[in-house]
Amino acid sequence: MKKKNLGHRGYIFSRRIRENLIPQRVQNLVIRDYSSRKKLFFKLSATEFKMKECYDVFYNLLKDINKYEGLIVYSLFMLPS
Repeated sequence: MKKKNLGHRGYIFSRRIRENLIPQRVQNLVIRDYSSRKKLFFKLSATEFKMKECYDVFYNLLKDINKYEGLIVYSLFMLPS
């Protein structure tokens, strides 16, 4: 059953991604462009805390996943191993 108008939530952060520092606004632009091309209803991105190895925001998004149709992350290399 499709969840109507729940939208997709973005996930970004300000730490390095594979030795590259990608500005949050660039990450959001990429996620918004992807959402637009796929015709997805995009809700604002959640921004992770900057502390090393901190994934509190990500885990809270997963805990509340039923509130969204899905999550869109800028890069798989951002996710915890």
